[in-house]
Amino acid sequence: MSDTAIKQTYYKTIYNKAKQLQTKNNAALNGTAATSSSSDFESSTSNSSTQNTPNVAPSSSASLTSSEQKAADAYKGSNEYTVNPKQNEIDGQSITAAQVNTARHEISAAGIDSNAMSDQDVKNIIKGAHNNNESVGQYVKEKY
Repeated sequence: MSDTAIKQTYYKTIYNKAKQLQTKNNAALNGTAATSSSSDFESSTSNSSTQNTPNVAPSSSASLTSSEQKAADAYKGSNEYTVNPKQNEIDGQSITAAQVNTARHEISAAGIDSNAMSDQDVKNIIKGAHNNNESVGQYVKEKY
């Protein structure tokens, strides 16, 4: 508030809001604050000449055109979030939620934060450990 640049014209609205907020905070800290709501602050500063104008026309909508929708429906590709069903199986058996929970405990016991991992990450570890004939704990100690 003591910086001289804050008094420049283009900071006027922000400076006025900050001063008003500072006054109200000081009054509240001193126990002399009158009962007022946050809407008092908002309404007194809402007549600002600045306006947020995004680069999108106000009449535009987020919906797809018919040709875009057809292209989206016809898309059969994949990305990094696409999971192949075989990634969730070991020897043709699905990896269960119980196995994921057990593996999370083993991962945590190995000193790795298992809470930072998705279920798919844990399934990938289970599968990797199985393929290397290792326990989950051994596998994460080597790989992580």
